[in-house]
Amino acid sequence: MGRYILTFLILLCTCGMLPVRGAVPRFMNYTSADGLSSNTVLSIIQDHDGFLWIGTTNGLNRFDGCTFKVYKRSDGLSDNQINALEADNAGRLWIGTSRGLCLMEGQEIRVIRNDGYVRALLCDTEGYLWVTYNDWRIEKIDISDETFPVVKEAIRTEYQM
Repeated sequence: MGRYILTFLILLCTCGMLPVRGAVPRFMNYTSADGLSSNTVLSIIQDHDGFLWIGTTNGLNRFDGCTFKVYKRSDGLSDNQINALEADNAGRLWIGTSRGLCLMEGQEIRVIRNDGYVRALLCDTEGYLWVTYNDWRIEKIDISDETFPVVKEAIRTEYQM
């Protein structure tokens, strides 16, 4: 009995080392010639519906796998440079620009904060959005109810070498 188990284990390990043939990864390189608003990409995220959102130096791009839809200041953004993107549990897209924080719900874009260069965004599991700014500010914004933006906590750090 032990001999059969040993043979099975050796066979199982050997099969795992065999090279896999047939599946070759496919790589596509998209540029502004394909509809991307800029060749300089600063952020990227996939939302709950499967769309890729790409932040560039010249607009926000939604990619459905075939085509790009571009959003700019004329669509409600505070600036065309998109530095950070984050999707929350409610299906909303938070957009950090070089001039503040925006929110996209459905097709509507609105400016939430217009007070600085947003560097990074992070939604936590407790219903807060963490925002970091170029001037070393960090904000914790309660996004769990419709009264946002209520800044729960603002931290200013000093850069030290």
